[in-house]
Amino acid sequence: LNHASVVMNLYYSANGRQPYTCSFGNSGLITIVDPSNISCSP
Repeated sequence: LNHASVVMNLYYSANGRQPYTCSFGNSGLITIVDPSNISCSP
């Protein structure tokens, strides 16, 4: 998953950071919060 997010972010950045370059078949989304800093507790 980490490798996929890096590639998706590179593609998104290289194509002008437009919302339509972030769809990836609804497997990607734009976030303003770094999800790696969020605790995943039940």
